[in-house]
Amino acid sequence: MGWLYYLSKDYRSSINYYNKAVKIRPSAIEAKFALIKPLVFLKDLDKVMEQYKGVLKIDPQNKQANYWTGVLTYNKKDYKGAIKYFTKVVEAYPFDYDGNHMMAWAVLLSNRKEAAKTCFERALLIKPGDSSSMDGLSKASK
Repeated sequence: MGWLYYLSKDYRSSINYYNKAVKIRPSAIEAKFALIKPLVFLKDLDKVMEQYKGVLKIDPQNKQANYWTGVLTYNKKDYKGAIKYFTKVVEAYPFDYDGNHMMAWAVLLSNRKEAAKTCFERALLIKPGDSSSMDGLSKASK
């Protein structure tokens, strides 16, 4: 029902049904990820974060939950907190561009230019010529 209401853009009803699914199966990751979709459309980022953290309690190494928790934390300008989540992604998936790229920006914005330079260089090995990583590398090199 949550999915059907989501497809019809009745996000509040979708959330209600997905919340029921989460309560019925609290250790099911799928229901938590599904609940995130309508929450994003309603811009309820605190509840989105709550779902990602719920996933991480069940599966601390979950790539998607770590990455997006890192992004949400980064967007709150908590760069040191974001590094914690991006580090988990990069340690498990060393060639993941998005994890490396966001880690580099978080490190740079934490005023660790030398470490950021290394992170941007790694990101550029994965995606050569990327404009955002090139920009970050330039900033880290100054």
